[in-house]
Amino acid sequence: MKFNMKKVYAVMMLMMLVSVLSVSCGKGKSASAFISFYSGTATIQTANAQPRPVAVQDMVKDGDVIETGDKSSVIVQVGDELLVRFEANTKVVVTSITDIAKREINLEKGKVLSSVAKLKKGSEYSVKTPTAVASVRGTEFLTDFDNGKTIVAVGKGSVSVVKTETKEEKLVDLGNSVVVTEKIEMRGINQVETLELKKLEKTPVIKDLEKMTPEDLKKNYEETIKTDEEINDEIEKLSGMTYEEMKA
Repeated sequence: MKFNMKKVYAVMMLMMLVSVLSVSCGKGKSASAFISFYSGTATIQTANAQPRPVAVQDMVKDGDVIETGDKSSVIVQVGDELLVRFEANTKVVVTSITDIAKREINLEKGKVLSSVAKLKKGSEYSVKTPTAVASVRGTEFLTDFDNGKTIVAVGKGSVSVVKTETKEEKLVDLGNSVVVTEKIEMRGINQVETLELKKLEKTPVIKDLEKMTPEDLKKNYEETIKTDEEINDEIEKLSGMTYEEMKA
């Protein structure tokens, strides 16, 4: 049998092209991140620009710095698989948000609430503080950093928490928290953490939010606003109580 070398060569080149495209499509996939809602005062700083007030439907990019004021919050949605809330008096650096393989938020101070849908194999979402890294593939959890102490509380699923200095790891399950200081300790979730996590229950994932008007988006968050006010009032009542007094 005679072979047409030109045809063989063409087939080989086509197979190589398909292979390259398959690899490239599996890497670097991205999804847009938008601010879907905010309350109070908050700023966003992009690249070398000065901080400016956030606006609904602002696109959030890698490297952006977001900071919230007193009694304020910002909600960021990435596709339909990731919802992140930056609570009052919080500052974060969005290290990587668009690459679906590795999304990472650097929490410098304050609280971050994360709701992560089940991610595909090879994908990861993590919140880093100066003392710990909390990583997940699908869960709801709170990350709190204040005065050198990191707290990770889990509302759904489980979270891997690694102490940065020693690389010691704890797997935190539903209803539990881990506290990272000089050491890393497990404990039960308390009332304040439970209340904070409840905010996620009334925070909707908005389909095609970039196509909606700010007025329509606000209507979608009316119940969220009401729930947040009620929860913040409850948290205020618990202010100053010890962990023993606040056990859930």
